[in-house]
Amino acid sequence: MAKPILKSDPLNPMESSSKDLDPITRAEMELTAGCQEIRFLVERGYLSMAREKFEEIFSKGQQIKNRHLVESAIALLQAYEKNKQYQSVNDFFKQYESALGESQIALTLAGSSCLNLNDYQQAENFLEGAIQKDSSCPDPYLLLGDLYAKSQPDKAAGYYSQYHDLRPSVLGARIFIKRVKSLLKTNSLSFKNLSIAFIGNFTIEPIKDFLEAECFKQSIQPQFYFGGYDQYIQEMADANSGLFQFDPAITFLFLDSQTLSPELFNKFFDIPPEKRFHLAEDKLEQVEALCNKFLDLSKSHLVVSNFLLPSDYYMGVYDSKMESGQKEILDKMNDHLLGQTRSNPQRHHILDAEKVLSNCGKITCANEKMRYLAKMIIPDQALPNMARELMRFVRPVGGKTKKCLVLDLDNTLWGGILGEDGLEGIELGLEPPGNAFYEFQKAVKALQRRGIILAINSKNDPDLVCEAFEKHPDMQLKLSDFACIRTNWNDKAQNLREIADELNLGLNSFVFFDDNPAERLLIRQQMPEVLTVEVPEDYSEYTRTLLNLGVFETLHLTEEDKNRTHLYQTEDKRRRLKNQITDLDGYLKSLKTQVVIQPADSFSIPRVAQLTQRTNQFNLTTRRYSEADIRAFAESKKNRVYFLKSGDRFGDHGIIGACIVRIENDSWELDTFLMSCRVIGRGIENAFLYDICRKASEDRIKNVVGRYFPTRKNQMAEGFYPNAGFKAITDHPQEKVFTLDLEKNSASLPIHIQILQHEN
Repeated sequence: MAKPILKSDPLNPMESSSKDLDPITRAEMELTAGCQEIRFLVERGYLSMAREKFEEIFSKGQQIKNRHLVESAIALLQAYEKNKQYQSVNDFFKQYESALGESQIALTLAGSSCLNLNDYQQAENFLEGAIQKDSSCPDPYLLLGDLYAKSQPDKAAGYYSQYHDLRPSVLGARIFIKRVKSLLKTNSLSFKNLSIAFIGNFTIEPIKDFLEAECFKQSIQPQFYFGGYDQYIQEMADANSGLFQFDPAITFLFLDSQTLSPELFNKFFDIPPEKRFHLAEDKLEQVEALCNKFLDLSKSHLVVSNFLLPSDYYMGVYDSKMESGQKEILDKMNDHLLGQTRSNPQRHHILDAEKVLSNCGKITCANEKMRYLAKMIIPDQALPNMARELMRFVRPVGGKTKKCLVLDLDNTLWGGILGEDGLEGIELGLEPPGNAFYEFQKAVKALQRRGIILAINSKNDPDLVCEAFEKHPDMQLKLSDFACIRTNWNDKAQNLREIADELNLGLNSFVFFDDNPAERLLIRQQMPEVLTVEVPEDYSEYTRTLLNLGVFETLHLTEEDKNRTHLYQTEDKRRRLKNQITDLDGYLKSLKTQVVIQPADSFSIPRVAQLTQRTNQFNLTTRRYSEADIRAFAESKKNRVYFLKSGDRFGDHGIIGACIVRIENDSWELDTFLMSCRVIGRGIENAFLYDICRKASEDRIKNVVGRYFPTRKNQMAEGFYPNAGFKAITDHPQEKVFTLDLEKNSASLPIHIQILQHEN
């Protein structure tokens, strides 16, 4: 290739006389000019000549760590990458790895080239190194996802999720979705299908990409329905509408106050103050009637967005002094919407859209042109945050909420290092900087009160930790708030595995919160199923970060949720007793287990529904039902719904079992039979089945039919019916059917279990 003719640049410092410059300055000017020439050659495709020039400069003893020279090297690497000259990238990087290895961009390019050359081990090393240099860059995560896509799809999905977290744009969402869909085609991931509908009186369709991406992160594969513009009345009132045909699990209703009641804006000053809210109230009562009808006719959860407040008011600051000013009216309208949800709190919810937009900054993210042209009330810039807010409702409906928060101690629950600073030296209290940790502990405590399990995973001295929790006057958390504690010098990944085993929870139920980036990287690498929070360096951001996760949400709080920590603590006492007694029969007898089996009522129905949605391991059919479903079963003469409560010498378990019966002539079919995995293996499941069969006999039922649908998680239940005396009718791989002839056989009651009540 002929060498290009480089025209002189009047601004080039080398064009000026340099006789009087000192040698160091002259060398720096020559280096700058040389780097400019390299980039000039790269831009025009003369890569060989650019490399020759680079090597020429380097051979003169120039330090490659010079910023300009590094940038030139990266430009050359990027050109090789663009031209798919992956071996050239590899060779060049290795030649100058001692210095280029400090550049996150260079490491990423090297990792990408190795990936394309099928050198997976080297690619992993380079890409992990790139993350260590700068964990905020999304590209290495995407490439690591590609690396693990075939061998470890779960790990790949985790890296893809991190990529999208760092690139929350439309393009980033679409790249992420495309990657995950390719994993789903291989049937290597288990995702739950969930139908999500959107209706309202303004445009909301652009949220689809962002919400689909957020769903994929939670192993949810969504199907979407978007109603026509301002067609929500027809959609909600007509049982034959497209909305009802779609049969959504969750429906979002987005309402714009100005579209709902335009006269309140167009003729605001023409309406007497005393009539303004009444005018709005009439419209809100129409909305309420629609919502109630929809909830009666469907099984869907309904989430209604509140009304957005304008960034300013017609009367400015004087609006607050007016009788029935704009803000007062809109506040009353929002209060009215909130009040409407109280009649059906299990399925009717409020989305605080006003909070989301306020947090984003209404002025900075506003797109007034799109608001006028396309009725896009929620601007593009706010859509990623809005999608994350919607997931606070989607996760619990889809059964994908996190159950356990695992916390570090030093520089996480308090400032400083306990072993070095001592009890008096750690930062915790009402004065800064300790007040940030004080507030963080209060936020953690609030999670525990709503049923989230807390655990400690800390490299620390156990005795010092106990002393800190017991004696520090400003400690908001107590050791009794934690269901599991690991304070030792062991590997935190191993500790987390032990915590999961002790609590009998899958790793996808855990959230790991640790200030140490090295520990977070370890958990991400070894346990991609765990949600590892990217903890900010600034401890004052801890509370906001935790509360904004949105992964611990619940749409209904049961008594079992509130007492969950105590339940796990009593379970630990049972486990210790079991370890002390080598004879299993002796251990079971020593527990003095008692059970109560009763028909489901208004108090137990929410918990029964929750069990169907959350129980996986000992769930014979894994059918998921809402509270409305369970209530309908309980009220029907063709069905029976029973729940089981259990307790022993250590305390109550609460409601831990459920059975749904379908009555067919002279048979009872066990549509659902499940038990919490906390109590499996103690015979309680056998006592439950015994009592169900007894109830069937008393109703002169001849046969009890049980079904087993094999899944990846319920293998422990496979032999339950055969072991109880049921005979196999069919043995299809996807459905096994068993029957028990009550005229010839009966289930047996374990001798160590006492049934306190027999009620039909």
